[in-house]
Amino acid sequence: MIVPRTFGLVLSMALALSAGGAQTQDPGVITGSALPETRPPYSDYLVRVRDAESGQLVGFGVVDVSAAFSADELPVSRPLLVELHNTKDGHIICVQGPYRLAADAPIRTDVVIECGKKPAVGWLMPASAGLATATAVGVHGISR
Repeated sequence: MIVPRTFGLVLSMALALSAGGAQTQDPGVITGSALPETRPPYSDYLVRVRDAESGQLVGFGVVDVSAAFSADELPVSRPLLVELHNTKDGHIICVQGPYRLAADAPIRTDVVIECGKKPAVGWLMPASAGLATATAVGVHGISR
């Protein structure tokens, strides 16, 4: 009866690993709007999401015809900055955040990019040992 015992042992190990083993964490999503910061044609704008601590670009979203955007596949439990980027001239118009998504609440739908009265953030992106890092020169327009 070696075969049934081996099968039972393998089955019980597989069940134990699946019940208490590595669970995958759902990626986060940030959605919102970029009015009044954007103007037609909205295809000239892109939303980039950056890890606020490392400066690493972690996602992006396209601004649609109603100035709404959505960025998905974002890391949770990390502070995230949302940048409104003008693709036509290459400038960052505005930075909002930091926002932190949680494992129990990985979706945020209330982000409004509205920095018209505040100066944009300047980012320096030096390369250090092959890793990109960011240093905020001036942080304005921060909301939680």
